[in-house]
Amino acid sequence: VAAELGCDWHSVMDAVVAYGTPLIDDPARIGEVSALGLDETLFVREGPWNERSWVTSIVDVTRPAQLLDIVEGRTAKAPSDWLADRPQAWRDGIGWGVIDLSGPYRKTFGDSLPRAVLVADPFHVVKLANTRLDDVRRRTQQETLGHRGHRDDPLYRSRKLLTIGHERLDGKGNAKLENLLEAGDPHGEVRMAWHAKETLRGLYDQPAEHATGYLADLIGLFGSAGGVGR
Repeated sequence: VAAELGCDWHSVMDAVVAYGTPLIDDPARIGEVSALGLDETLFVREGPWNERSWVTSIVDVTRPAQLLDIVEGRTAKAPSDWLADRPQAWRDGIGWGVIDLSGPYRKTFGDSLPRAVLVADPFHVVKLANTRLDDVRRRTQQETLGHRGHRDDPLYRSRKLLTIGHERLDGKGNAKLENLLEAGDPHGEVRMAWHAKETLRGLYDQPAEHATGYLADLIGLFGSAGGVGR
C-alpha cells in the first residue's frame, strides 16, 4: 500500500492504527451471537527453524459469518478467557458451538458455554473419516505384503481414489478402484472402511429429524465389524 501511495510504510501503519484501533476497541461491534465457531489458524512461521505460531479465530457463524476476534494459541485458555470477558447475557444467547473436533475447543465450550450444542463441521468429520480409512489401508498393506506401499502396489495406487467422493468417480475411476481393491484387499477390510466413510458422508444429506437415527444405525453397523475398528 505504501508503494502504491508513494509514501513511507510508517505513514500507512500510523493511519491503520489511528483509524483501526477505535473500530477494534468498540464493544458495540460484537452484536448478539447465537452460533459461535472456534477454529485454529496457522498465523506465521518464524525463526531459523520455521516454527509454527497458531491463533484461534472466534467467529459468529450465522449468515453472514463474521470474524469477532483472534486470540493467541490454540489451547482452551485463550478463547475461554475471551468468553469470560463477555457479559453473561451475551453468553447465554449462544445456543450452538461449531468446532473442528479439537479437544481444547470442546473444553472451552464445556467450561464456558456448557448449554451450547456442539456441532462438528462436515469438512473435519470427513477428513477424520479419510484418515481412518488410510490407517486401514496402510495396515492392510503391511499385513498382506509386509512392507510400506510401493509405487506398483495395488493399495498404494488406490490411496487417492479412496478419498474421492464416490459421486465424483466416473465409470473409469470406479472400475479402477474396484480392480485395485480386488487385487490388494483380500479380506475386504479396506473396502468396508471405504463404505463406512462414504456412508458417513451421506449423513449430511439426511433431513435433520432423521440424522440421529441414521448415525446410530451407522455406528451399530460398522461398530460390529471388528476389522475396521482394529
